[in-house]
Amino acid sequence: MQSLDMLDGAKENVTIVDSLSTTMAMGWPVIATARAAQAGESLAECEKLAQQACKNSGVLFAVETLEFLHRGGRIGGAQALLGNVLNIKPILELQDGRIEPAGKVRTKKKAIRHVLELAAERINNRTPLRIAVTHANAEADAATLLNLAQEQFNPIETLTSQLSPVIGTHAGPGTIALNFMYGIS
Repeated sequence: MQSLDMLDGAKENVTIVDSLSTTMAMGWPVIATARAAQAGESLAECEKLAQQACKNSGVLFAVETLEFLHRGGRIGGAQALLGNVLNIKPILELQDGRIEPAGKVRTKKKAIRHVLELAAERINNRTPLRIAVTHANAEADAATLLNLAQEQFNPIETLTSQLSPVIGTHAGPGTIALNFMYGIS
């Protein structure tokens, strides 16, 4: 928990909710909560909405190469070398603040398909649905993923954006991610 001491008299108007996430899996709950606040909801209602929105959000991503996961200490050198030689594209998921493996395939096309399959399992036809595709220097792949996600899920809102430099540094160029939030109006 972060300290609110720096806010002096405004402490009663601030609540901290840890999303245990990043990119637009964190962004969608922030947007939903800001919209609720703008519509006049109380701080307590906004906090409740933010917590539910975080529970209803997720992100699945595929990296182009294992090199950057190795550099960041996420995998060993032998695993990275073997994975790169075999052209393995790991599918990863952020769960409770930790990056967890969700699968691995051998081509970018299969990675996109697998991300969509996993997202369908996580979303489980729940609506309304918002989807964001984020990427690290992979605009064409991001556009493909977004188009396929729109066809498959019929979300009420979508967007595409680049990953932040920090996330991009750890995941590497060519990374694409499908971020979603369901069940929040």
